[in-house]
Amino acid sequence: MTDKQKTQAMNKFDFILLFDVQDGNPNGDPANDNLPRMDYETGQGLVSDVCLKRKVRNYIQYVKGGIDGVKPEDGYDIWVKPGPPLNDAILEVVHTIDPNATVDAEAESEEDQDDKDKDKGKGKGKGKGKGAGNSKALDPSNYKTAQDLLCKKYVDIRCFGGVLSTGNSGIPPLTGPFQFTFSRSLDPITMTEVALTRCVHTTGKDNKERTIGSKTNVNYGLYMMRGYYNPFWGAKTGTTEEDKQLILDALAGGMFEFDRSAGRGTMTTRKLIVFQHSSPLGSAPSNVLFDMVSIKRRDGVEYPRSYRDYEVTIDLDAKPDGVDVIEVV
Repeated sequence: MTDKQKTQAMNKFDFILLFDVQDGNPNGDPANDNLPRMDYETGQGLVSDVCLKRKVRNYIQYVKGGIDGVKPEDGYDIWVKPGPPLNDAILEVVHTIDPNATVDAEAESEEDQDDKDKDKGKGKGKGKGKGAGNSKALDPSNYKTAQDLLCKKYVDIRCFGGVLSTGNSGIPPLTGPFQFTFSRSLDPITMTEVALTRCVHTTGKDNKERTIGSKTNVNYGLYMMRGYYNPFWGAKTGTTEEDKQLILDALAGGMFEFDRSAGRGTMTTRKLIVFQHSSPLGSAPSNVLFDMVSIKRRDGVEYPRSYRDYEVTIDLDAKPDGVDVIEVV
């Protein structure tokens, strides 16, 4: 079966991810001194979609190569990662189509430079500005080819989409077939600020005082994320069954197992429920499927401190026709 056939065989599916954190900061807010994200009206904790996608990307790198200089398997490079600028990756693909094309925001075509030179009375071909010469933007007729090449090389573009129009590339952005919502804790979270000291000194000017710092942890929180897979967008980006399985494997726990740190505390996938539709158009609205899942605190629990303090049930009697409920975890 070809990749295209694998893509066309995929139907719509939705999913719920339950994960928890104990004594850690699951997602600091850089706009708020890196404190754990919170809905300050309800007190519920939040984790951004970008945070989980980063962990998914890292997991795929471990599985498919690309970590510590290992060459990734074909089709499983990561576009959004520390290192080279995004435009460099786009330019590499663009040059396979047109060696003279550019994605530099400051670069100009010969025609643009000549127009400026004429306005300044310099005459044709006299400009010395950046981009003068043979450098030019990619022809719009090649945008689709560039999109296809980028999707073929980068798994995160295939799955999550990407803004490919950065710089002067002109390549239209792609919407990813996998969409994550913000994760929200089931109950209000309690944050604890912990003061820390260290016995070494930074400058050595005053060896009588210890360095004092602090960090803020969530005591405990059980978070829910809702996710969606759109097979029509998947067909456009070329998402395959192997891509789907990698994403689900990451969400099932792999992304947390290789993302341990004292600052994040203990983060664990507790439940991953997939609602598999029997057709690309879907067999029921997503909200109807999500409402089948009920989560409540067990009797007598006032301050949850572990997953065992909750009871999770799925009302299978309410399952619509044409939908399979798969408890991955």
